Amino acid sequence: MKPSMKPSTKYGMLAVASLGVVSLVHQARSAHLDGPQIYHYVLGVLPNVAAAVALPFAFMSVWCGQNPVGTYPATRRWFFAASIVSAVGLVVWEFLQPIRGRIYDPHDIGATIVGLGLAGLVFHASTPDRRPA
Repeated sequence: MKPSMKPSTKYGMLAVASLGVVSLVHQARSAHLDGPQIYHYVLGVLPNVAAAVALPFAFMSVWCGQNPVGTYPATRRWFFAASIVSAVGLVVWEFLQPIRGRIYDPHDIGATIVGLGLAGLVFHASTPDRRPA
């Protein structure tokens, strides 16, 4: 049975959807709505979660576009590598925040880790293992 969507398209759409979450959060922040403390906490860390989901899928969209017949083990290895590169980039970015006049927040690093875990779950749910049994 032929898959309904090419992996490069599927991963690209997952990346765009995650970036859409970042945009929605920024809109919610700019509305300055009142709410419980947890609401403001979630609005503070959710962009990091969404970015940690978006980046590996953006990398995978490009990789799958260049390797349309990639095997499942190769795809899994590249996703792991894309996740590591994304993690390093996002954590370094967080440490550079004070240099840019922004606030370093260790909760953002935790949110990045949560986002990478979520990305891994989404990857495994959306990438069936087509190896022969």
